[in-house]
Formats: sequence, structure tokens, C-alpha cells
Amino acid sequence: MSNAKIRSYSDFVTLLDNLAEGVKTHSSEAGFPATFKEEEIRQVRTDLEALRIVYQASENIARIKHDEYEDKYRIATELIAKTSTMLYGFYGKKNQVVADFGLVPHKSRPRGKAKVKTAAEPASN
Repeated sequence: MSNAKIRSYSDFVTLLDNLAEGVKTHSSEAGFPATFKEEEIRQVRTDLEALRIVYQASENIARIKHDEYEDKYRIATELIAKTSTMLYGFYGKKNQVVADFGLVPHKSRPRGKAKVKTAAEPASN
């Protein structure tokens, strides 16, 4: 059975069990390859199962920690928004003092129409 045909972990474990049983049943036949050992296959299956259990537990812990991180990040974002709003309100949006808090002062825009500069006309003779 190729890896492409193994659809799930349980199919994979079943395949290992079947391999071990097949080796146990047919290992006494003449010409059977000596490299196949039932104990080795069963040990690999046991090790794989133990690692899977540890992996799933770690995955659950990581999911919980990620949720905790997302909550703290949301709280921090709200704190930054609230604090920056209060600082802009206290100092003014254009005051350079807000830069001391890591905020960017708003740019001043000139009021009224902008004066358009015209190019100097060439001198007439």
C-alpha cells in the first residue's frame, strides 16, 4: 500500500499491525527476508502512538496559548487606541509632544486656496 492510499492515521496504524502479523505468520518460510522483524515493526508503531499522543497534547496547549495571546493583543490594541485618543485630546493632534509617546503628530495644512506660482514671462524686445 502506497502512502497515497493511506487515508487516515488509523489506516496507517492498521497497516503497521498487519505488517507485523504478516511477518510473524510468514517469517518461518524458506527464503523469507531476514530484515523484516516483527518486534521492530511493533516498536515503531508503539513509538508512533506515543509521539502522536504528545503531539496532540502539545497542539491543544498551543491552541489555548494562542487564544490567550489573541485576547491580550486585543486588550493592548484597545489600550493603545484609548491612550492615543486621550493624548491627542490633551496635547492636540498637531503638537510635537505626542511624538514622545510614539505617536505621529498630524500635519498642518495651510488654509485657503494655495497660491499658484507662474513661470516668469520672457522679456519682449
